[in-house]
Amino acid sequence: MREKKDCRLFFALWPDQELRRQIIELFSAFELKDSKARFMRAMNIHMTLHFIGNVSFAERDCLRREAAKQSGRPFQLQIDCQGFFEKPKVLWLGCSRPPRDLFELQRELGELLLPSGFSPENRPYNPHVSIARKLRREPAPVEFKGLDWSVDRFVLVESHSIASGVEYRVIDEFPLV
Repeated sequence: MREKKDCRLFFALWPDQELRRQIIELFSAFELKDSKARFMRAMNIHMTLHFIGNVSFAERDCLRREAAKQSGRPFQLQIDCQGFFEKPKVLWLGCSRPPRDLFELQRELGELLLPSGFSPENRPYNPHVSIARKLRREPAPVEFKGLDWSVDRFVLVESHSIASGVEYRVIDEFPLV
């Protein structure tokens, strides 16, 4: 019999309230002409490091213990470009020059999670912040001033299905020192 999976998880960078406000302000610059297109809920804005998926509470606890062993350092990101994923129909914001420390954190975290039964994706890491979903086509480019992100922690997030979509809840934080 298969073990019950109790929660759906991912590790992410979680913006502070000021950066979240600045990202939301950018929404008004984009014209979403498709009636099905939706901007992300403000409280769900994040940059995924690793998507884990459905796990048991025991697996979640193991992931937490392993993630706490990371040795990442604080770093600076600048959100200064936009892009579009054609297949999932997602508009995103990203970094034209992502810092090496971001890639190091993502790589090290993936390695630390291996003993918990987690297998990182094989494709290259593409750091981004999804801002809109269900677009038929890529919206026109928007010029905007870069947004500075001081990263001093990453989080473990649980995804909950609710009537209006999904809600993400931070269940643990891991400082970068």
